[in-house]
Amino acid sequence: MILSPVVNNDMRKIKFSLILSTCERTLELEHFLTCLNAQTYHFFELIVVDQNKDDRLVPILKYYINSFSIVHLRSEKGVCKGRNVGLAHAGGELVGFPDDDCWYPSGLLQRVADEFEHIPFDGLSIRAINQDGHALFGNREAVRKAGLMDAYNIWIRMMTYTLFVRRQITTVVKGFDEQLGPGAPTLYQAGDETEYALRMLEAGFQIYYNPEITVYHPDARNVQSDEAIRKAYFYACGVGKVLRMHRYPLWYKGNALFRSLGGTLLSALRLNLSKSSFHWNIFKGRWRGLTRND
Repeated sequence: MILSPVVNNDMRKIKFSLILSTCERTLELEHFLTCLNAQTYHFFELIVVDQNKDDRLVPILKYYINSFSIVHLRSEKGVCKGRNVGLAHAGGELVGFPDDDCWYPSGLLQRVADEFEHIPFDGLSIRAINQDGHALFGNREAVRKAGLMDAYNIWIRMMTYTLFVRRQITTVVKGFDEQLGPGAPTLYQAGDETEYALRMLEAGFQIYYNPEITVYHPDARNVQSDEAIRKAYFYACGVGKVLRMHRYPLWYKGNALFRSLGGTLLSALRLNLSKSSFHWNIFKGRWRGLTRND
């Protein structure tokens, strides 16, 4: 259902298709829409793939029908399933995949559009920061420094909501793996965005990372909570599966395991049992994903 066919007659501009798969969030989505409405660049469509069982989003989306183009779709549960439904309806030259709890600073789309006008690359990833302006992946050199992404630095240079790609890529690299990611009908509740981008790299496309452009996202790494400890296992299962699917070398797989095992032991020695349990679940999940072919 197209709620608002807003037309922009300046065909020289690059059009964005922003695909947002959402379930059980309203306040976060309202915040995203408010920030989207404040963008300085207005040539975009928002494709909302609604996985709620009710109509809670209808009044929220209708509030913006005269502000920008919204396509309201429905799909079954699964963030990747929703993104794939959205991809089938994307009409812009550039495609982005915002989370329903991220938010854009007002100049983000303008800066991304400018970047694509001047770079020869097929995709762009930007830096993820939290509400306090701190990088979500810490201060490692690979996060601070711009450059092309590869199979190794991609893990800390990209999340789905930081990625923008030329739509032609999406016709070659066929969609997200619906057996991965939040809401998937499997144990593998993460790794979906990395697996998708890895297939782009393997197909010969180039994705550039620019840390000077930023997008906001809540920092959910509260390793002390029971829910975070529980989810750590299922997220790690997804990471392990992607490492196996894309045939990473043994040394890299071993490093992924030993880092989580080291975190388990170090936290235990410091008597931080919650953090130790968190790292232990990561170790178990990565081992499960790496060793089980299902």
